[in-house]
Amino acid sequence: MQTGAILLDSLRLLRSRKLFWISLGISVVVMLAYASIGFGENGLSLFFGAWELEDPFFTKGSPWSRALYLGLFSNIVVTVWLTWAATILALVSTSSVFPDFMSAGSIELVLSKPISRVRVFLVKYLGSLLFVLLQVLVFCTGVFICVGVRLDEWLWSIFAAVPLVTIFFSYLYAFNVLMGLLTRSGLAALLFTAVFWFLLFAVQSGEAALGGITREQQVRMEALEKRVVEQETRLERLAASERPSDQRAKERVATELEANRTRLAEDAQRLDTIRRWHGPFETLMAVLPKNQETIGLLDRWLAPDARYTFTELMLGDYREDPKPAEPPAAEGDEAAEPSPDSDRERRRAERRDVDREATRRVESDLRSTSALFIVGTSLAFEAVILALAAWIFARRDF
Repeated sequence: MQTGAILLDSLRLLRSRKLFWISLGISVVVMLAYASIGFGENGLSLFFGAWELEDPFFTKGSPWSRALYLGLFSNIVVTVWLTWAATILALVSTSSVFPDFMSAGSIELVLSKPISRVRVFLVKYLGSLLFVLLQVLVFCTGVFICVGVRLDEWLWSIFAAVPLVTIFFSYLYAFNVLMGLLTRSGLAALLFTAVFWFLLFAVQSGEAALGGITREQQVRMEALEKRVVEQETRLERLAASERPSDQRAKERVATELEANRTRLAEDAQRLDTIRRWHGPFETLMAVLPKNQETIGLLDRWLAPDARYTFTELMLGDYREDPKPAEPPAAEGDEAAEPSPDSDRERRRAERRDVDREATRRVESDLRSTSALFIVGTSLAFEAVILALAAWIFARRDF
């Protein structure tokens, strides 16, 4: 009864705050904007059919329409609104919960009852999480209906956003509570939490950037190693020929082979340097809460088919037709010098292929990371922060 009374009091307190209803109203507007996107026989429509865009890839029932609609929810709506704007509003609204509770005289009334301080602390903490949980639950209910109507597919996995976004918020709110207990100021706690959030963002962005560069460097080295093997094979074939044209081609291939070997050695040194910088970021990421990866689990569960993902859509691969196989080179083609234009085009194509393959590998790495590891290690960090905050709350004289 006492636990339920404290929890109900926290809920009433949150409902009485204007930011709760402002956030809920914005959620409804965002949900209506999402609902206005539709698909027809000819392509995409916006604003409930007011504007139509003909596109054969985004017709009703196509896999890319599904990837776009679910990707907009998990990668844009959830990431921009729920995990940034709504989280900021929730932090502003809940930062003063514990400072006000300790200074308004209400804590004496609660502690006069036969209930432990740790229990009071945990119930108040869980009660504050209701701000986000209720907001996301209402939002996901609307999105669930939108997806069912637009895609004719009732995806209960959409409601996975409720615990994921709540857990995401709890990483930050646990630190906010600790700062609130130490400073007894909601504003100071909010400022410290903003700094903590920025540090998490900097570490995660740095790790992601260095991880992407590492993957890109690995892909580039693999392509270069393949080219070196091809040139070595070609050089052996040219060495067996005595034709003057082949001798000229032999000299050119030998020069390119030596240059590629030098580049390969330089790339190997560069990769070692990048890995040395990447190591500390990986260590920090193993300990700190993984905000971005936690939210990224939603996209993984909504789009388990890696062939039709929002990333693939953004890369534009779905619009590309397979390239026709190049005809085999004639006997005398080995001596032909490539034109500057064709060489530049080849290098641009190689860079595009390297970038796309690196992006795919980074996404594959993220999808292969265990959800238990992502959430488990993050909650372990949160548990340490909460344990420290609960200890301070239990030992402090009010």
